[in-house]
Amino acid sequence: MQSVKNIPGVLLSGALASWLLLSASAHGDMGSGVDTAERAHVWHLITDRDNIQVFLRKHEDSRMRSFRGVMVMPVEDFSAIGAQLNDYAFIASWMHMVSEITEIRRRTAQDRDVHVTTFLPWPVSNRDVALLIRLHQSADDHTVNVRYRALEGDMPLVPGYVRMPEMTGHLRFEPLEAPDVRVTFEVVVDPGGFIPAWLGNLILRDIPYFSLQRLSRMINQPAYQWQDNGLVTAPPAWPAAQGQAARPDP
Repeated sequence: MQSVKNIPGVLLSGALASWLLLSASAHGDMGSGVDTAERAHVWHLITDRDNIQVFLRKHEDSRMRSFRGVMVMPVEDFSAIGAQLNDYAFIASWMHMVSEITEIRRRTAQDRDVHVTTFLPWPVSNRDVALLIRLHQSADDHTVNVRYRALEGDMPLVPGYVRMPEMTGHLRFEPLEAPDVRVTFEVVVDPGGFIPAWLGNLILRDIPYFSLQRLSRMINQPAYQWQDNGLVTAPPAWPAAQGQAARPDP
């Protein structure tokens, strides 16, 4: 299995990733006028600070957990997102509680399988998951969507980690009026094993909040600017779309 820090493609990390993982929903029923099936599809806003909104969602299956984080952040070079999604070490550095992302196999430039490991506070065991990641950019509005889902039985269990049996989600970069981009980080997961409810609730809030907070601080790092690896095309309003003429002086 190849560890990749600078491999063309894209994540998730994410987000690809994992961590994503956990916990128990902290909210009760929304009201007697809403039946159980409808409640299972409703997002509850639980955090709204520092320009970051965090939502949780209930599930009839008590093992399933969902969170969504949303933040609008300035992006100097939209095409640089391709270079960043290309670098698994970079993604792991801003994904809260993700320790490493390793490539299992490359299917295409946009599709790849990765192994994600997480570190969780004691006494909870660390988790891992194998993910199929697929990147797609809309030709209409240039939105970049990185979808991922757990791969079943694709790799042997790793000693010291609890395998998450199910995970789906996406990491979306939606360009608004330059230079603003709406970033959405969403995960539905069965963390596997045992996680105390109090810790699970805390983790569910922390993962989307701190992940987006760190990404907003790192997304304009010079090392990734003004690179075109063919993964992401900038909208016309972004300077990178103008090519070499827009490249800043060295």
